[in-house]
Amino acid sequence: MQDARSNRSGLSRKERERQQREGLIVETARGMMAAQGYLGLNMDRLAEQVEYSKGTLYQHFKTKEDLILAVAVDAMDARRGLFARADEFVGGTRERITAFGVADYLFTRIYPEHFQIETLVRGASLWEKTSDPRRDQLNSGQEGCLGRMVRLVQLAAQEGDYDPKISGMNPESVAESLKSISAGFHLTAPNAEQDPGKALANHYLRLRQAQTIFLDGLQWRPLSSDWDYHSTRLRVMREVFDQECQQLHLMEDEI
Repeated sequence: MQDARSNRSGLSRKERERQQREGLIVETARGMMAAQGYLGLNMDRLAEQVEYSKGTLYQHFKTKEDLILAVAVDAMDARRGLFARADEFVGGTRERITAFGVADYLFTRIYPEHFQIETLVRGASLWEKTSDPRRDQLNSGQEGCLGRMVRLVQLAAQEGDYDPKISGMNPESVAESLKSISAGFHLTAPNAEQDPGKALANHYLRLRQAQTIFLDGLQWRPLSSDWDYHSTRLRVMREVFDQECQQLHLMEDEI
């Protein structure tokens, strides 16, 4: 008979309680940082909010910086999940790379503070104070998302939709460039709470335009002049991310 203290996941009750406690700490810390930034994350105040001792916090996270990294890792896990779902979208290779763009956009709307937090924690003065396992988790999440894009670019080359000889860029360089374009826009995006109107929508419209110009420059077919990629994004919304779009109350022209 299965141990009464364990469940189907194989974790004991004590282990499940530890996971739940850690999840609460991470989520509360994320809220504090989203509201007040890095300086607003105070371990004493965090302990009060989660109703655990400060010593208990340090049982989970060796430093404040390690907790910040845990916040980034938690969001990265969600990002990897969105990319996995986008990878299942049925369409041509350029439609499918568009699906990754939708996943990327939705992630930034759900976790608007993520890129600032990740950039902060990767600074040398903070990174060295974090734990190796969490560093590996963050890097693994990034590589997982990027790897899916690389494989899709490779498929596009195999199917003749994209010719690396035209651009002189290999699949890894194409995926890294798309990642860099997006990251730059995310880091400079207007605050969604402070400016929920046209400024944010226009910012991401410019991101889509930058991505389109880049992909057209690669001669990745069909070109935007030959295909309605707005309709593709709407199909991705409906077929893959309908629940997220409804939760965020996104309008069709926002994608």
